[in-house]
Amino acid sequence: MIQKQNSKKKKKPSEALNRARDKLVVVDFSVTWGGPCKMSKPFFHTLSEKSSSVVFLEVDMDNSQDAASECEVKCMPTFHLGYTQFSGVEEEAIFKLY
Repeated sequence: MIQKQNSKKKKKPSEALNRARDKLVVVDFSVTWGGPCKMSKPFFHTLSEKSSSVVFLEVDMDNSQDAASECEVKCMPTFHLGYTQFSGVEEEAIFKLY
């Protein structure tokens, strides 16, 4: 399942990342009108259906320029993959990442 992020709805990608905690996260920074973005969507959606343990986020860059700046997105589509991070001492979370 893909979680769509759109700042017009007052949801920020960081909120979804905080909920993901110790899961692998794949973020698709894209626009709805771009050719390469349109071409990558079917694969991204298929991958999200096959990988239930991974969090997939779609960030609409037309409505989330702050996210582009914060994540240093220079062109679209751009994909970021990684585990979410946290601060503080949470032993259980550390062991899950290990």
